Amino acid sequence: MSIKRISAFISALCLMLLTAPAGYADNGSYNSFLRDDSGKPVPAPYTYTPLRVISGTSLGTTNMVTPSDMYVTKDDMVYILDSGNKRILKLDKELRLIGELREYKDLWGNAVEFKKMTGLHVSDTGDILVTDAELGMLSIISPEGVLKKRIGKPVTDLLPDDFVYKPDKVLMDDKNIIYVLATGLYQGAVTIDGEGKFLGFYGASPVEVTAALRFDYFWKKIFNKTQRGNLASYVPTEYKNFCVDREGFIYTVTSVSEFDTNLIRRFNPKGMDILTPVNPYYGDYKKVQYLNESIKTSFVDVAVNKEGLVAALDQTRCRIFEYDEDMTLIGTFGAKGHQAGTFLAPVAINYLEDRLLVLDSQKGTLTEFGLTNYGRNMHDAIFYYSDGQYQKALAPWKEVLRQNVNADIAYTGIGKALYGLRQYKQAMEYFKLGYSRENYSKAFREYRSQFLREHFLPVAAAVLLVLGLGFYLSWYRRRKHRYDDSVKEVKWYLYCFRIMERPFGGFEELRMSKKKSFKLAAFIVALWWVAEILSRQYAGFSFNSVKREDINILFLLAGTAGLFLVWAISNWAVGTLSDGSGKFVDIFIFSAYALTPFILSKYTNLILSNILVREESILMSLVSAVGIAYTALLLINAVMTVHEYTFGKSVISCLLSILGIAAVLFVLLLLFNLMQQFVMLVRDIFTEINLRL
Repeated sequence: MSIKRISAFISALCLMLLTAPAGYADNGSYNSFLRDDSGKPVPAPYTYTPLRVISGTSLGTTNMVTPSDMYVTKDDMVYILDSGNKRILKLDKELRLIGELREYKDLWGNAVEFKKMTGLHVSDTGDILVTDAELGMLSIISPEGVLKKRIGKPVTDLLPDDFVYKPDKVLMDDKNIIYVLATGLYQGAVTIDGEGKFLGFYGASPVEVTAALRFDYFWKKIFNKTQRGNLASYVPTEYKNFCVDREGFIYTVTSVSEFDTNLIRRFNPKGMDILTPVNPYYGDYKKVQYLNESIKTSFVDVAVNKEGLVAALDQTRCRIFEYDEDMTLIGTFGAKGHQAGTFLAPVAINYLEDRLLVLDSQKGTLTEFGLTNYGRNMHDAIFYYSDGQYQKALAPWKEVLRQNVNADIAYTGIGKALYGLRQYKQAMEYFKLGYSRENYSKAFREYRSQFLREHFLPVAAAVLLVLGLGFYLSWYRRRKHRYDDSVKEVKWYLYCFRIMERPFGGFEELRMSKKKSFKLAAFIVALWWVAEILSRQYAGFSFNSVKREDINILFLLAGTAGLFLVWAISNWAVGTLSDGSGKFVDIFIFSAYALTPFILSKYTNLILSNILVREESILMSLVSAVGIAYTALLLINAVMTVHEYTFGKSVISCLLSILGIAAVLFVLLLLFNLMQQFVMLVRDIFTEINLRL
């Protein structure tokens, strides 16, 4: 590298250091993203930006040491649990220090210092609830710093006598019910009334049914008591933190999950999870392997603002994920680092008006985030819609789209606003752009009703005309062939329908009439291929999850015509080994004719998908089931006729043919894998040769 280039590099580096704000991140230290309909992250503008980083020194006191929790009251007072210094800091809504609590007076008036504090909550009356893991106690302290009540381990037969009670987090709802999360307690949150009486456990997380659990359950039915004791025990997932929303419902976060789903839950007063998101995956979907360790999302705290937006704090990658009421991701920010806006060990998060506060245990700092213009528009649009101001919601959503055309949530938001304004056709267009199939189906149902009300007579006349034409053709056909039902009158190109009409005798007629056609059979298979293409291109959006740009007609050709060809070869091989008399051409033709009901069901569902809504999908499922069942019956009869088998032997032949298909696919997959490795080997050899040359 020349001296001139080195000098230019040093000059550019110095310029960057001089122009960057001291102690602040430029938002380039982490990536912000949303997710598309397939769950893949897509770049997005920042919804929040760091405003300032607050330390103990900047507050005019000593630096915080391993702070562990934070709470914001309804009147926007901020309390910080500075565990390392054994104190509680009180800040106003401008984040200025207005008080410290280092000790409290017990019931006898003696000054008592805090011990190992872990959880903090402040009631509407100003009472401070603090959990102490070392003492195994929950202390309720008045605003004046006087102990009102101390609550220890719950007295219940549901806990073993040797259980070490270590309360970790605490909150109180609007009915003065206290909820406590304890380390190692898997039954849910401990609930206590205002008098300190144990009420029970709340919101126990269900045990996740995994393959390992099913396997162990099987062996527990066989093993004796001693052997069963050696098997793994399965317990519900332990909650990491929680908060209460404006409606009194409790949000919880779980740090780990076997399937990485439902890490965020919302419980009603009965302790039932009422969140029903379209996608139950939260945080980062993708695990990262680093030094033989799996790194994945581990939520440590959750917060809900007055509008119902949810912010979840991931301690693994030090990210904040913000969701709307439907748990759709609306923004991500934060990372691991030393700049402002990044963290080392975030432990608590809370909303303060339209700002977000994040507490870092390792840095001993409180980071204040403010909304960007993009984030402000996002929040305003969500607020206007939830408040029923649909017309007002349109402008901020369109501004969001102007700033980020990849924001599917904005298209969906505009669709919801238009739906609220009863502009259903326009709403459908935006739901389609936002890939919101459920909302599209709702709008389509209303639009369909509206269309039928406005065009009832033409639609009814068209339906009656089609039904009448069908009845007439059926009557005409019966009259024409009343005295002559000979198979000779059936045209060769109509034999696929003749077989549907006579499933138990049609193939025998076909074999005797010698009107079987390889061209018609190939055409039927081609119709199957075309049906698969059309169903991906033109099926109703409510039922079609395939993007047109993702359609691969060659892959579909392999999955239809290729699969059918493998079936014919496999059945011919099975027939050859089991005294079957069928020729390959006959197997191909008869099997293709048997596909007719299945293919007709495909085209029928293609039409129905553009008429029905998601709630009526049972009709499409019924059509598919009838088509598959009828085709299976015809396929068995085809094999029985071609090979001159009994019905039972035909069923066995079909099953063996399916196993043959599986074997062929396995061999093809193995060959593909070997070919891929060979190509990689050749590429590596050429790369090595080029490097050495």
